[in-house]
Amino acid sequence: MYTIPLGIANWSGTGQILSKPAKHHHNEPVLSWQPQKPSAYLKSTAIPKDWESYNQVTVTLSSNKATQSWINILICDNKNVVAHTFVEIDFQGEKTFIFSLKNQFHG
Repeated sequence: MYTIPLGIANWSGTGQILSKPAKHHHNEPVLSWQPQKPSAYLKSTAIPKDWESYNQVTVTLSSNKATQSWINILICDNKNVVAHTFVEIDFQGEKTFIFSLKNQFHG
């Protein structure tokens, strides 16, 4: 298993990105991202380039309210193949999504 580090230095994008010392349910640091406008993005620079040995991606999100907004999750491998899936923020609180790289992502 590979975990993307949540320090601010490992992320870039638009909007406000904060690394909080607060802990969530796994006692890990929390990355807070406030998009502040439509079409905002958040990108990690600390992910593996070769995804062949991985079979899933797990993302835990926390939302203050159900906004009905969509988040597009993209993965680009070392061959520049892009896989993507979508998540709707139709929940309040914390929700974990587990995506199969072979079944749910498509290029």
